[in-house]
Amino acid sequence: MILKGIISSYVNEQTNKIKIRIPKYHRPVGVAGSTPNDELPYATIISSPGIKPQYIPGDIVYIDFEDDDLSKPCVIGKLNYIEDSINSVSNI
Repeated sequence: MILKGIISSYVNEQTNKIKIRIPKYHRPVGVAGSTPNDELPYATIISSPGIKPQYIPGDIVYIDFEDDDLSKPCVIGKLNYIEDSINSVSNI
């Protein structure tokens, strides 16, 4: 199962670990009953050898789970937004 998540904080570049908020399981910050950041799971960033992906807190990423274990999330990609080109191009 692949889900979307939000990077909460970058924990350690050496170990490729980040704190991840998965909206399906963790309520957003500011909502009653939200999961505190220190209780969010660590996720491992998966990338090709020699490639160092650039993630920052707030990025929306795709998450999969090692051995289908919800306690072992892995970041497998980033959702890139493209600005609305209709608003940036004048009508001719």
